[in-house]
Amino acid sequence: MNFSLYLGHTFLQRTLHSMQFTHLFVRVKLKQLVVYSIEDGKEAPRAIFTQLDRHEYTLKIVGPKGTHQLTPFVGTLAELIPILTTKLHFVLVRWIEH
Repeated sequence: MNFSLYLGHTFLQRTLHSMQFTHLFVRVKLKQLVVYSIEDGKEAPRAIFTQLDRHEYTLKIVGPKGTHQLTPFVGTLAELIPILTTKLHFVLVRWIEH
C-alpha cells in the first residue's frame, strides 16, 4: 500500500468514527479505500474512494444489493467526506436487522 493511501485510510476511518459512524470500517483494496459495514456476518461495501493521484479521489456509492454507482464528485478526502456524510448519507445508515 502506498503511504498516501495508508494516510487516507487512517484519516477516513477516524473521521467516520468521530462522526458517530462507528458501525463502518475502511479497508484498502489496490488503489481504493472501501467503506463497509458487517451485515449478517459478511462485508457490505457502502462507498468506494478510488485514488486518482496522491491526494485526489473519485467517489462511488454502493447500494444494499451491491450495485455500484459512480458519482460526479472528485476531490480530496477532506472535500469528499462531507459530501458522503451529507448529500449521500443514505448509503451510510445502519441497515435494519431481520
